[in-house]
Amino acid sequence: MSIHQFNEFANFGINGLRLFQYIRTKQGLNTDKTKQHFRTWIHVENKNLYDWFGVHQSTKWELLKKMKKANLIEYEKRGSGRSPRVRIVCPDKKLN
Repeated sequence: MSIHQFNEFANFGINGLRLFQYIRTKQGLNTDKTKQHFRTWIHVENKNLYDWFGVHQSTKWELLKKMKKANLIEYEKRGSGRSPRVRIVCPDKKLN
């Protein structure tokens, strides 16, 4: 985990950090250990996000929109009733 990324996501409060940790956890679980997994796309399901980290669906969407505007993440809507695909685009360290 990068301190720079942690600080950037911390600007969005505790739920921002919870969403960041959820994304990093899912990236670690879904990829092969020989590949770089920090840029892979994951699905952010409402049930797992709430059960694992306590972030509600409406909070999730507010955070996704704000974080995309701040260029921390990218997300793609996949249609009604389907979970969005998300990945972190914030660099690991501060670039001047």
